Amino acid sequence: MSQATLAPESHSNLEDVKKASPRKGLAFWMAFLAVLASLFLSVLDLSAVPTALPTIVADLQGGDQYVWVGSAYSLASTAVLLLCGRMADIFGRRPVMLTSIALFALGSALAGAAHNMNMLVAARVIQGLGGGCIYAMTQIVTSDLVPLSERAAYQSALVMVYALAAGIGPFIGAILSEKASWRWIFYINLPLTGVAFTLVAVFLRVHTPGGAILTKLSRVDWTGNALIAAGSTFTLIGLIWGGVHYPWGSAHVLGPLISGVILIVAFFIYEVLFFRRSTSEENIGDSTSSATLPFDLLDNRTSLFAFVATFLHGITSVVLIYYMPVFFQACLGASPIRSSVDILPVALVMTPFAMLCGIIIKVTQKYRPINYLGWILLIVGFGLVTLLRPESPTAKWAGFQFIAAAGTGIIYASTLFPILAPLPVARNAAAVAFFAFCRSFAQV
Repeated sequence: MSQATLAPESHSNLEDVKKASPRKGLAFWMAFLAVLASLFLSVLDLSAVPTALPTIVADLQGGDQYVWVGSAYSLASTAVLLLCGRMADIFGRRPVMLTSIALFALGSALAGAAHNMNMLVAARVIQGLGGGCIYAMTQIVTSDLVPLSERAAYQSALVMVYALAAGIGPFIGAILSEKASWRWIFYINLPLTGVAFTLVAVFLRVHTPGGAILTKLSRVDWTGNALIAAGSTFTLIGLIWGGVHYPWGSAHVLGPLISGVILIVAFFIYEVLFFRRSTSEENIGDSTSSATLPFDLLDNRTSLFAFVATFLHGITSVVLIYYMPVFFQACLGASPIRSSVDILPVALVMTPFAMLCGIIIKVTQKYRPINYLGWILLIVGFGLVTLLRPESPTAKWAGFQFIAAAGTGIIYASTLFPILAPLPVARNAAAVAFFAFCRSFAQV
């Protein structure tokens, strides 16, 4: 199999692929709609909160605790991603998806009812646990529903929903906080989670492994998950505090950073020493295999570099989605509503270019050329964004956003293909969970 083409996953001929492809009747489309609805609600919340943050902090008298409203969500969602992938393999996709949506709904209800910052931050942690798992599960379930050779169009649909939610989220957050109450940013999630939960419960019919609950729990790599969750959390806390709350050279920053790095290194050592056998090809389907990160995900150059590309893309995408509104408000004096309108070029451009990426990959069955184009646009676009000044005319900040958003949309839709193409289907959940972890860790 060429590393730049999409060959059928673990099937030797076209007839096998056709048999393996799910029948795309009403149940299939409703299941995919459930995936899209779940992704939409998690991204909408993530993008709506920042524009309403000044109003929230003023109402709850949050002071310098404001940073934790977003950070608590990001930390929790990142820490749970690898565990989510393993749980999906052990317990099945449907139970994990339903639990994730329920957690997100609980966190939303508590956040909307929060009467102080401590309660809001705690609620955001619960939301993050559910939201992070929802993000990973949408990719995992899509990988189950559609074979890799047909996945480009469906991956584009996921990107379209992500871009739509990310684009309208700031506008909805600004409208609700200024015209109604910031609490409705969280309460609006409740009917959406109800719809998503119902669709998943009724229509999502992917395989659920049998076995007793205690037996399944015993297969979870609790030590490995604890190490990577603690390591990533400490590292991100150090990065969040550095240069903002404390100097980079202070113990408050270096302590969490060093501890986090040590724990992450310990995680990799632990996985190698205790789960080397479970990552070998002959044991991929072994029911006793419970490695949090199977190392055969990283033993081919294509997947390895695609994970690195995903991490780098996660860093760059934050600039457009989160920091461009800050530029508009701080440098151009725009209101929250106006800044949410000014960033619309991102959503309006990312979506069609993601869809174009899907069409090109679908037609050519090659992912390398479109990845090259995406990275060229990203490099040029973000290079131009660095030239923006408070006196920059509309044509510049809109045009520069266009180029950067085009590259962002393409790469968002295309990096998963080189990750999955060299791997067997049995590694889909683990690969997608690590893919989501790389992107989420980078975006914090």
